[in-house]
Amino acid sequence: MRQQGNHPISEKQAVNWLHQLAGILHLVHRKNYFHRDIKPENIMLRSSGQLVLVDFGAAREMTYTYLAQLGGTSGVTRISSAGYTPPEQEQGQAVPQSDFYALGRTFIYLLTGKQPTDSGIYDSLNNEFHWRSHAPHVSPQLAGLIDQLIAPRAADRPKDTQEILSRLSQISQEVSSGASHPPHASTGISLSPLSIPTVYQPLPKSRTWKWLSGGLLILLLGGGGYWLWQSRQFFPLIANSQRVQSEAIAISRTFTGHSSYINSLVLSSNGQVLISGSADQTIKIWDFNTGEEIRTLTGHSSFVNRLALTPDGRLLVSTSADQTIKIWEIATGQAIRTLTGHSSPVNALVVTPDGQQLISGGADKLIKIWDINTGEEIRTLAGHASFINTLAVSPDGQLAASGSADKTIKIWNVETGAEVRTLAGHSGYVNALAISPDGQTLASGSADQTIKLWDFNTGNELRTLTGYGTHINYFVVSPDWSEMASGSDRLVISVWRLQE
Repeated sequence: MRQQGNHPISEKQAVNWLHQLAGILHLVHRKNYFHRDIKPENIMLRSSGQLVLVDFGAAREMTYTYLAQLGGTSGVTRISSAGYTPPEQEQGQAVPQSDFYALGRTFIYLLTGKQPTDSGIYDSLNNEFHWRSHAPHVSPQLAGLIDQLIAPRAADRPKDTQEILSRLSQISQEVSSGASHPPHASTGISLSPLSIPTVYQPLPKSRTWKWLSGGLLILLLGGGGYWLWQSRQFFPLIANSQRVQSEAIAISRTFTGHSSYINSLVLSSNGQVLISGSADQTIKIWDFNTGEEIRTLTGHSSFVNRLALTPDGRLLVSTSADQTIKIWEIATGQAIRTLTGHSSPVNALVVTPDGQQLISGGADKLIKIWDINTGEEIRTLAGHASFINTLAVSPDGQLAASGSADKTIKIWNVETGAEVRTLAGHSGYVNALAISPDGQTLASGSADQTIKLWDFNTGNELRTLTGYGTHINYFVVSPDWSEMASGSDRLVISVWRLQE
């Protein structure tokens, strides 16, 4: 969550994860144990997509001795995590249903991106939670279950894990069928394969599909894996925020082989080769025309986060949550060098137009410039106060832009490493950047639900695009910079006019 800028997860992902965790608790509780310290920090995500509940140091067994202690005056050792611990546990009187309360609080955080202690969702005066308005994408069925999980009285929560699992199965069926769901709301809950039943026609311009067919195809297939991971059921395309007549579209081919989320895609300049990076720690090279897997590249020990090709298409660069960058030879699939220096997952990557340098950004708040041919670290740029989420480089390769979870954009001189200026104006994490071909305009997309256009030379804000209604995760811009398509986990792609 921190690495992704605390973006709320989708309802589909929430149902999946809640089902997994309830299944884990089902096994634990059946052995007469309960965890007593469920919170986001004690849940880990494997590259396979499987959740793991960790840190059982506070776990207790429901023995006769324990029950006798509950009936006494002294209670038992109190375990407390602010915002996640239920009232009875604060008094040293934890019961199995205490785990349900902490589980519910955890999913409020996952679905809103806000900690349970945030005054925006918690009214301390009345001891009330008002979280639903911060998660409008959540169906009444799931919201009702979460509210029951966090009921102040343990007796008002589900009686056992089996009841939670049964409710989740019912929720999945009801929401998938559209029962009791608001009109036009997304309903992708069932864990079915990717399907695209309808696509709304784009702007009536022949050139629109020239770039949509390339750029958006990458988005739809998996580029920006975090977005795709949460958006597997419907992808309506909205032109100028207005829905128009729909037409059916069929999937022409499917690339199957990865065992976990696809985080990044790149397409060769000749359109013949597609390369995918996945949370399964592998990179796959595909024949784009046939969907046949050409080869698999292995070597990273954690999620592959970003991919980039050199301009000549000879080398592939990959970044990973294992804190490394690898440079691969496309023709042989061999890793010719590994770059180390970041101390946290490497989130962002861009190759300079001359193909001689690469620029990386990490969760360690640092930007590093490397020599592609030698693997030597040329310099480190420091100045951001939080994770680096996105990078862009000017067409002449002289300036680089970085977007961060600190809500700012910084412009850097690539040759000297000097900070040229800081652009402030977004009120949320900056997740996407692009620089126009003439080097005059910078576009930024943010979790504050806006896209901003800046004068790249002066840093002056030119225009703000609003109305999307959710955070911007990714965007792709047409070659002439007249239009932009943006995406998030809202299950829509919006097309924006950048020029009137």
